[in-house]
Amino acid sequence: FPVTIGGSIWIASVPGANGYIILANGAAQVFDVGSGSISIIGNNFSSSSATTISSTGTLTIAPSGDAFTNAFTWSGSGTNFAGTGSIANITINAIANLSGLVIGNSASTANANVTISNAIGIAGPISIYGGSVTLNANLTTSTSSSAILIIASDDIVGTSATLNTSNGNILLSSNRSGSDGGAILFTYVTLTSNGGNITMGGGTDGSGYAVGAYRDWE
Repeated sequence: FPVTIGGSIWIASVPGANGYIILANGAAQVFDVGSGSISIIGNNFSSSSATTISSTGTLTIAPSGDAFTNAFTWSGSGTNFAGTGSIANITINAIANLSGLVIGNSASTANANVTISNAIGIAGPISIYGGSVTLNANLTTSTSSSAILIIASDDIVGTSATLNTSNGNILLSSNRSGSDGGAILFTYVTLTSNGGNITMGGGTDGSGYAVGAYRDWE
């Protein structure tokens, strides 16, 4: 299995709709990179057998083109996070020690929809880029000044979730293109930055306008 002493691992398919990554194809696979980062870049990817990731660096899961072929669902459980949904058969050891998590293509205005079904709690910043982004679970960063960033081409929808940082900024920006519309719709959602800035808006950085239907804040 791949092991590095603080080096990073980049796994990428060819760009485009046909790019496919199969992890642990026929046998269990371990990626142990210490303080290095791991990037899995492909429009389609799966783990046919058990894949284990051990890293205190940044984990990036992104398409090789503008968008994942299918909607992306983050789900799973455990201190050693046993993934289901889009990350089925992938275990992230000691997930709380990750120094960053990125989901989606930061440069794309056409990302696939992203749903966070189970909580994410890590040391470093969390960045999520989607078409519509649905938050059904908590997001937490524990290291001082580590931010939470959510950028959506369409809506950002949250229900019964808490976004919590330790003096890190929280940025929620829908309607990324500034022309296609996209609201921020929250029901029983709590934002706690403990001193960091909280910005809710539109465009690529929250400086534009979110656009959409009105919903009561709770």
